[in-house]
Amino acid sequence: MKFLQIRLADDFIYADEIAEIERKYFPADEAFDRELILDDIMKDRYYIVESEDGMMGYFSVEKRKEILYIANILIIKKYRGKKYSKFILNHIEFIAKLNNIKIIGLHVFSKNIVAINLYMQSGYKTAMERIKPFYEDKESYYYEKIL
Repeated sequence: MKFLQIRLADDFIYADEIAEIERKYFPADEAFDRELILDDIMKDRYYIVESEDGMMGYFSVEKRKEILYIANILIIKKYRGKKYSKFILNHIEFIAKLNNIKIIGLHVFSKNIVAINLYMQSGYKTAMERIKPFYEDKESYYYEKIL
């Protein structure tokens, strides 16, 4: 792989590709649907992680109150285990600093041990929940990182 870049998902064609990946990797009640993804793309919330081979993953963030909230991170399976998630988290910190945001927050499903370990190793700590989770019927933890 010769290059890795993160860029804003500025083309609506990504909505179909992201929705397809969501359906493949998540149970039906957890996958974001195309309309929600399209709405977030229109609001400049989705970013694409890509290499010369094409899309490797994506993430979405949004400002909620004084927090940059990570709504979604996904690395396609064949690219996992290569530290791309840490690369994404570093980029999210860059976005927060660029926008003078001092807190990054996220929810993670309690069963997603790999993600929990990643967040803890990256300096995120469990915190008092300031933001409601997207899936209120699923057990999740709220983490924050103060920059």
